[in-house]
Amino acid sequence: MVDKISSDYIEALNAQRNAADPSHMRFVTANAGSGKTRVLVARVSRILLQGTLPNKILCLTYTKAAASEMQSRLFRTLGDWSVCSEEKLEKELVSLFGVHQPVKDLSKARRLFAAALETPDGLKVQTIHSFCENLLLRFPIEAGILPGFKTLSDKEKIELEKLTQDEIYQFIKEDSNSDLCKAIQFLSSDSGYILDDIFKWALANEDKVEKWNLVGGTSKLASILGVTDRSTKEELLKEAYDLTDWNSLRPKAKLLLTGKTNHQNIGNVILECCDNSNKIEAITSYVNLFLTKTSTLRNNLIAKNFNHELNEFFSGKNEEAQRTFAVYQKSLAYDCLKLNDSILTVSKVYLEKYKYNKLLSYKLDFQDQISMVRDLLKNKHVSDWIKYKLDGGIEHILLDEAQDTSETQWEIIDSLNESFINESYGQERKFPRTLFAVGDEKQSIYSFQGAEPEIFLKKINKFLGTNEDEIRMQMSFRSAPEILKFVDQIFVDNCYLAKIF
Repeated sequence: MVDKISSDYIEALNAQRNAADPSHMRFVTANAGSGKTRVLVARVSRILLQGTLPNKILCLTYTKAAASEMQSRLFRTLGDWSVCSEEKLEKELVSLFGVHQPVKDLSKARRLFAAALETPDGLKVQTIHSFCENLLLRFPIEAGILPGFKTLSDKEKIELEKLTQDEIYQFIKEDSNSDLCKAIQFLSSDSGYILDDIFKWALANEDKVEKWNLVGGTSKLASILGVTDRSTKEELLKEAYDLTDWNSLRPKAKLLLTGKTNHQNIGNVILECCDNSNKIEAITSYVNLFLTKTSTLRNNLIAKNFNHELNEFFSGKNEEAQRTFAVYQKSLAYDCLKLNDSILTVSKVYLEKYKYNKLLSYKLDFQDQISMVRDLLKNKHVSDWIKYKLDGGIEHILLDEAQDTSETQWEIIDSLNESFINESYGQERKFPRTLFAVGDEKQSIYSFQGAEPEIFLKKINKFLGTNEDEIRMQMSFRSAPEILKFVDQIFVDNCYLAKIF
């Protein structure tokens, strides 16, 4: 048992050292407590030890707290190196590299703390939003904005969002027949969606809403769902009602009333449907009889030993059950289309009003800044100049919490990283320029702000190609082995039970 733990521990340390090696680009998946921040600090330290200037390193993370934690640990490490004994420093470097380091590297390590402190603006450990804001402040003319622009504070942004929402509610109050009012009524009553969540999603996905609208809205979805005609769900249900032979169903229902409780319940429902003048309510109740709790088609509605003829008629394989189930599926298609139509309608109006109110404030929010920097770095006329002016060119990018990086933010990273990739096909350097990204798709919590962990996984596949090259940091140093085994066993048991049932 001791040997097993020891070998796992050594394997985990080797994975950390491999991830921290600045001679290669790395995309790393790291479980919670597996030493992600330690690896980031180690990689920056090794980059500095190879002679790279601090202002050539860009460390990006998602939150201010994470940026502060990483910077504090980095300066604590470099500070300890500057004052500790030679014996302790040698052990630190052996732990960092996995091998003994020359004496000259010890003196170099001691000078890193002072070098980092003397760097203008310090080491660049910041959020992606701070990076974009600083970039726009340096290149406002190139971005097409006035110099000295202001950023909306968190309080101002909340107030602006509330103002926009109040305007929307006032608008639908004054015009209850508008498409916007109908969309909000549907989303509020039938879809299970919360309007506040849709507003947040729209703000974080402005590009997606714009693209969605440009490609024809929900027309492609309507074609896929097979509801491209001009009919509605209500018309579908009324037509299904008219095609139902209620006269033949009434005697079947009366026969069911002579059976056990479950058959009596079915009979009563059918009789109520026969007598209900509301066609939509009647056919909906009738269709629901053929559905299970998970909305699949029942194999048998009536027991064979009660009445063979009724069992055949209400069987899931019979024409009547197939017809009603087709009605249910088509109604779901209409609901799906209406849901998407409603979300698009609300998102478009909300964004238009929000952008107008923001324009009146003469300020930019974080999403503006990210989109502008993306466009700026993709503009071939100015992008090379801007990259060069970023302290003479960034040589290493380290991206933390990669699972919470949105598509637009990845476009920024890709633009900065583009020259790194092209450089590997010819240009020789003593030390290559690298991109490092670390994250855990299981810990993505910012989907409402546009985070897409799937993109991170696709990046891993694109850059690494084979599983043999992928680095996975799986051991948790944050919990005792007994706790981890207990949790693992719960999952093993649940998986086993899931396979049985």
